[in-house]
Amino acid sequence: MSETWTLGLKLFIITAVAALALGVTNYMTDKVIADRADEGEIELMQGILSDAENFEEIEVNENSKNNAKVIEIFKGVGDSDQVVGHILKVMSKGYGGDMEVIVGIDTDGRIGTVEIGKHGETPGLGDKITNEEFLDQFKDKVVSEPLDGIEAITGATVSTDAVNNAVDCAMEYFNENVER
Repeated sequence: MSETWTLGLKLFIITAVAALALGVTNYMTDKVIADRADEGEIELMQGILSDAENFEEIEVNENSKNNAKVIEIFKGVGDSDQVVGHILKVMSKGYGGDMEVIVGIDTDGRIGTVEIGKHGETPGLGDKITNEEFLDQFKDKVVSEPLDGIEAITGATVSTDAVNNAVDCAMEYFNENVER
């Protein structure tokens, strides 16, 4: 056998062993990673609706408004199976692409908490949408009234509009589709 073939065979064997090791590692850790992601999502939801002991997913109807779409909705259930609020996960188009906006609405129809999930907004500028000062502007807004009085982040208008559109979409969806 020539030296080229021998070297090629050695590289093939090394690559095959490495691929097998990666595949086995992925198989063994896949469930653990998924479980931790679920735990993180539950912790986030409990931070939004602190009175809820568990969350029931509700089927989402077709919807879309201003480049925003409700993709998941959860009913927060507290003591004695009493509904304490709802959490709506909305996907919106920001400057850096898709952005997750999570909106908590209590049983009185008021926004409690707004959180930003995965996003690709520009660090140091567009990612200021995650600042508490910006997100606190949405607290206690009544979902049956137009969303107004939200100050935009200077230099991050597209990111600000994406959050506004997402919250507005969540409010409209809540009003039209969620039983209280």
